[in-house]
Amino acid sequence: MSKYGKRTSGGEDWLDVADEPNHKGVFENEQIRVYVAVIRPGQETSYHRHDRDTLYVVLEGGKNYSTTLPGSKSSKYVFPKSINLGRKIKWGLTRLIHGWTYLPKSICFLMYNSGNPVIHKVRASENNQCAMELMGIEFLNPAGCHRPLPIGTKSLAMDYEDDTVCVFRVKFPSDLPHIEESLCFVGIVIVLKGAIRIEASSPGDSACVNHDLKEGNLLWNDGRTQFSFAMTERSASEALVVLMK
Repeated sequence: MSKYGKRTSGGEDWLDVADEPNHKGVFENEQIRVYVAVIRPGQETSYHRHDRDTLYVVLEGGKNYSTTLPGSKSSKYVFPKSINLGRKIKWGLTRLIHGWTYLPKSICFLMYNSGNPVIHKVRASENNQCAMELMGIEFLNPAGCHRPLPIGTKSLAMDYEDDTVCVFRVKFPSDLPHIEESLCFVGIVIVLKGAIRIEASSPGDSACVNHDLKEGNLLWNDGRTQFSFAMTERSASEALVVLMK
């Protein structure tokens, strides 16, 4: 059976995002599904549908063109505090006038598609120096998640918050003094730059398991494990801590 769906008019073929060849699944549980879209210079994806609220993380940026299937709705994009108003205006004008957007490495943004599916395709500019890589985190069952149990996060700057998630952008070593305590939460850590070590342990248990993560790696926390952070290299590192509500 073909994985393609058909529009009711126009005859254009489209895929669910889970079946689009450039979007490769890397992690899934009852709460989230994570995939990485890799789009080489000059390459274009198939038309594909997003029907879940999704946090996108740019692992490798570039200039791109997004085309919505004629007759379908446009997606709603929401950006975190780390993206200032000037950049948002510049992106909007560039997209309006030239039809393309440049997404720099390490930014994130939200696509709200639950109840408002969007069908689009994305083409990476042939002038990009390398393949674009975007990590998508689909929220499958937000209502089924536990409340987050953060410990020691009050000193961290929150980059984004809505009814589903809280996103913290953590920079090492500058934020290390603020997270000397362990964090216990439902959610994931995504490494944006450099490398970090997460020491994972059960509350009250002195034994821990070390997870050495590099750029693009992620680690899920089920809410029953304490995470402590450490740098493994001298160069600065950066990560997102995404807490599910």
